[in-house]
Amino acid sequence: MANNVMKSTFGSPRNIDLSMKSLTDRIAARQRALDEIDGARFGWYHVRYVASHLAVLIIRAIMVAGSGFFTDAYDIFSINLGMSIEVIHALLMI
Repeated sequence: MANNVMKSTFGSPRNIDLSMKSLTDRIAARQRALDEIDGARFGWYHVRYVASHLAVLIIRAIMVAGSGFFTDAYDIFSINLGMSIEVIHALLMI
């Protein structure tokens, strides 16, 4: 087995090479990792961080959708104007 051992933030060694473990060992390792995550502290800093990043993503989505709407509206306007000019030009050339 490879000697790929890494220390987690709580000091417990974890084996990175999972190909040598059985299925039950993998399930137990996953359960231990999930238990460690469940026991981690979660403060209001994380809530503010997620909320502020979510607000940025929402604002970005609104900006992208709005710019797409205005671009499509301008495209329809310019095609309509261009076709009108072309039709008038064709009628005057007859």
